[in-house]
Amino acid sequence: MAVHGAKEYLTREQAAEVLRVSVRTMARLAARREGPRYVILGGRALYRPQALEDWLLQREGVGPRKARVGTA
Repeated sequence: MAVHGAKEYLTREQAAEVLRVSVRTMARLAARREGPRYVILGGRALYRPQALEDWLLQREGVGPRKARVGTA
């Protein structure tokens, strides 16, 4: 098993910057288990850059969610 150095991981803030979304969006995705894979270490979510890329590749071709009835 390969162990990655801590320098190879991104904080949630850094991951949000890479993906060009807000930190709140990252937290929401994590809560829904829809976002990139991450680990919790010392109470902080840490992301591997490869996990961000893998998640983006999986999302290719996925359109936006349909609006709920009665929402704008």
